[in-house]
Amino acid sequence: MLASRGLTALMVPMIGRHVVAGSPLAWVWETTGERVRPLAPDGGTELRRALAQSVRIGYERTLEQDVAFGIRQLADVASKALSPAINDPYTANQAVDHLGSILAALSLRQHGPQVVADAQGMVRLHVPGRDFAYLVDLALGQVRRYGANEPRVVRALLRVCRELVWFGDAAHHAVVRRYVETLMSDVTRLVAQPADREPLLAEGAALLQAFDVADGTSDAGS
Repeated sequence: MLASRGLTALMVPMIGRHVVAGSPLAWVWETTGERVRPLAPDGGTELRRALAQSVRIGYERTLEQDVAFGIRQLADVASKALSPAINDPYTANQAVDHLGSILAALSLRQHGPQVVADAQGMVRLHVPGRDFAYLVDLALGQVRRYGANEPRVVRALLRVCRELVWFGDAAHHAVVRRYVETLMSDVTRLVAQPADREPLLAEGAALLQAFDVADGTSDAGS
């Protein structure tokens, strides 16, 4: 419909975002060649009907349509397990392992905003999306902030990041590298006992070197 009417649409909310009744779902404008102009006031009735049929708005988020929702649930399990009231690092580590499996699968895909073009290559639809950095922080950021002072949790986080060396490309690896660097900074600040801290820092340094080798940026062999 967008192409046949010479329209371009920009979706406003991401999948999983709360939508307030009456707020915009999309911005639409006419695009013909190099000309761009607002949609005519009387041209939106059919479009609103089509939009209502194409966009599903539910009472709550769903695991099937919103991967960030499932990640959030697992991250919350891990974070609650690390709370002083529960103090269950084993459960936190189990949740981190499952999050690692999800991130490995996600690293094989491209994330972020998407565009859909018509047969002539004209972009007709812009869809906002979460990038890989957001998903990594959603999965592991909260656990890092709550558990960076616990060596067992840090090892679990490093283990997950080590598995991600085998997945994704250099852009995905750069995101994980930044996470590991931040984690090592937290370990330096928060783990007071050298006998606990130094092995973790060594493991983190070795992991960063593994990413260098995987991406061909290491000069270790030169």
